[in-house]
Amino acid sequence: MTSFIDMGLKGDVDNQLGSKSVMDTITNDYIHLTLSAQLSMAIKRLAVAGGDSVLCVVRTWSAPEKESSALLYDQNWNLIGEAVEHSLDLKQQLLVRPDTMSEANYRELLGEIDFTMVSYELAADKPSLKVSLSIPAVDKVQKQRFSVIKKLKELNWDGRTFN
Repeated sequence: MTSFIDMGLKGDVDNQLGSKSVMDTITNDYIHLTLSAQLSMAIKRLAVAGGDSVLCVVRTWSAPEKESSALLYDQNWNLIGEAVEHSLDLKQQLLVRPDTMSEANYRELLGEIDFTMVSYELAADKPSLKVSLSIPAVDKVQKQRFSVIKKLKELNWDGRTFN
């Protein structure tokens, strides 16, 4: 794919799933790939205080709601661990009652949520990670009701983790 881009061509190839895999974006420290309609991947090189950089790899599955993994690797592709600390209570931070909604209606809506999935999006131009919740919904009406309580959060890289 990078050779195609270097030649001024579109960075896509046929994959074994019968579709195209596309290199959407490439910079000195970031790459984004759409591997299929259901899978994308982004890799970002992040500076580490007093050491070499690390690589953050975000894989996002869409089937149809999004769910991601965000892992850190050293320069030799040895797994370091999760990019976001488990101590962050993302569900509590990403579900917020709007001022226009009563507390009772908010609690009722929270009671309709069976489970949530976390999705991540690496920024190409800065060391940050956007975090959002995906809430599988039964229908469009329920999906719209859930959308008013979901909040997007941006976590910044501190040289060790995103927080």
